[in-house]
Amino acid sequence: MERVDVIDEIPSNVYSYKRYQGRPFHLITPGNVRDQLQLFSEFQCREDDVILCTFPKSGSHWVYNTVQMLRSGKLTYSGTPLVADFEDLELISRMETPRTFLTHLTFPLIPTDVKKGVPKVIFVSRNPKDVLVSYFHFIDNMINTAFEGDFNFFMKFFLSEEFFSSGASWCTYMKEWTNGTIRFPEMRILSLRYEDFKKDTFGCIVKLAEFLEVKRSVTFLGEVEKNITFEHLKKGHARIRGESDRWSVVDKHGRVPIYRKGKIGDWKNMFTVAQNDYFNAIYKEKMEGYDIVFEYE
Repeated sequence: MERVDVIDEIPSNVYSYKRYQGRPFHLITPGNVRDQLQLFSEFQCREDDVILCTFPKSGSHWVYNTVQMLRSGKLTYSGTPLVADFEDLELISRMETPRTFLTHLTFPLIPTDVKKGVPKVIFVSRNPKDVLVSYFHFIDNMINTAFEGDFNFFMKFFLSEEFFSSGASWCTYMKEWTNGTIRFPEMRILSLRYEDFKKDTFGCIVKLAEFLEVKRSVTFLGEVEKNITFEHLKKGHARIRGESDRWSVVDKHGRVPIYRKGKIGDWKNMFTVAQNDYFNAIYKEKMEGYDIVFEYE
């Protein structure tokens, strides 16, 4: 593992990350990265585990709280899930059954048990332009983020293979997950798009309940829909339930700033015409051969 520090021609534009086996990882990844990845690769999953697998800023907390309500039968805000990438994995091992936790790691780095179909996986994707904008504001609202710079610099960083969130850039992440689900058909996986969850929330709640094999009344599912609105979850996150000692490294209150707008198409409020052309050109080049369809508005 080595630490990499990148400085732009504009000195105020800088970012840093840990590089291990050619892959980028955030500086808060524990230790030498290698040990955390090894432990997670060998992590013993249970058949009733649910692992949320998402690239950051793709709706993980939204879906996590939905899953928790469906599994528990309670309309309670559950806060921030344990993120296997950054946690002491013993914390997850000691969780009571049924466990629900999150990883942002790209497909080659997930547990072997996942590829064998032991736990259930919920994979959530979001159009990359909104991911980029949401991520920029997310980082801008935190401390010790390992990134400082303007939006134009962040876009170049986001589209590069040095982007540090999950061991892969967004493009590589999507390609590796697409390839992985084909290579390991025994996986028990439900794939959802953020945009579909936004436009047909109740329909996606029904899909989740069926996938989780929980029987809930239509009335209860309707109450879940009311309790997972963006505004409702944002209020829940602003209370003590949204705080965690783990995240005091990025926020003095230990509350990760995950709720901002939650809208589809917010990228149009940030991208210039030149930036959109640049993004589209890089995206077309990197995603050649992958027909992954997203809604951008």
